Amino acid sequence: MIIITSIERKKNDSDFQLSTQIRFLAFILVEILKSIDMKKLKEIDVYVSARCRIQEEKGGYGYVIKSEGYNSMNKKTCSHTTSNRMEMKAVIDSMHEISNEITDADIINIHTKQGPLITSMINGDCKMFHKRPNQDLIRVAIKIKSSFGIYIFNISVNQYEEMILANNLSQLALDADVDCIDERDDDLPKSIDLLAGL
Repeated sequence: MIIITSIERKKNDSDFQLSTQIRFLAFILVEILKSIDMKKLKEIDVYVSARCRIQEEKGGYGYVIKSEGYNSMNKKTCSHTTSNRMEMKAVIDSMHEISNEITDADIINIHTKQGPLITSMINGDCKMFHKRPNQDLIRVAIKIKSSFGIYIFNISVNQYEEMILANNLSQLALDADVDCIDERDDDLPKSIDLLAGL
């Protein structure tokens, strides 16, 4: 009986050693995970809204930033702009503020009425902008977004109190005096001198 048992053990020696090694590695992995201080990611919520008076080429935006330990709101009025550009500028300016004021931010949740527009901007996709590619804003957005994880939520105006506030701020901005001119030199079509070189 003893001889038979030892023979069976020798047959299964490689399997026995493998399962022991797996158990040992699993134990080490568990210990390593225990020793790592799993940092909770800091999430920031941003609510943006923008509008434009086409006949005046005047636009305004408002945004609200909400996080643990930091809350902010802002608005801006620009001339020579569009509604899309105002929405994009609201997101860019809010991300600028977050990068300057909240140094430990990991994730930005952007709440907007223009989800597809902002997604295209963040991903650097110009295809949806048929008339004007807005490449100047896309370049800025891509540069800033490399510091954060970005999630975009397409929501209605009345879905959150913060969104209602951002929408009211954009209306106040539109009714206010102009803060700035939307510099679009990089974005405007370049004129071509057909007589050059003749």
